[in-house]
Amino acid sequence: MTAASPIADQIARHHASMVATLSEHTKTLARTRTPEGQQGALTQLVHYVDAELLPHAEAEEGTLYARGRELVALAVLVASMTAEHRVLRRLREALEDPALDPDARVLAAGALAGVFEAHAAKENEFLVPGLLAARVDVGGLLGSMREQLAGRA
Repeated sequence: MTAASPIADQIARHHASMVATLSEHTKTLARTRTPEGQQGALTQLVHYVDAELLPHAEAEEGTLYARGRELVALAVLVASMTAEHRVLRRLREALEDPALDPDARVLAAGALAGVFEAHAAKENEFLVPGLLAARVDVGGLLGSMREQLAGRA
């Protein structure tokens, strides 16, 4: 199910931008072979995840997901997407695990990027259209998300 609406398009564009940025940070980490270069690339990746991706996930849980959980048709989807947020958090923690060698760290970054890309696609293709079909004020929920995220800055 896909939604053809300005708000759905806006959400999809934002997710595409996040996927692209995360992918670029992951590729930079993978291409970098010196310890100093890897540390710099890792710092940039972790900063992006901590400053953008995880706060975005937290804000979704308090708005879009909270409303989706109330709808029988979306409750299981929202539960699985909330579980994916936990996976993203664990992968983020793995990025700084001192026991990981550089190759394992790149694999963790790639897993994080892959999980997020699939997660964003589910949100775009199923969650947002489902909310819109149920006549949920998705624009209002996005406004609440923006307020939450602005309060963190």
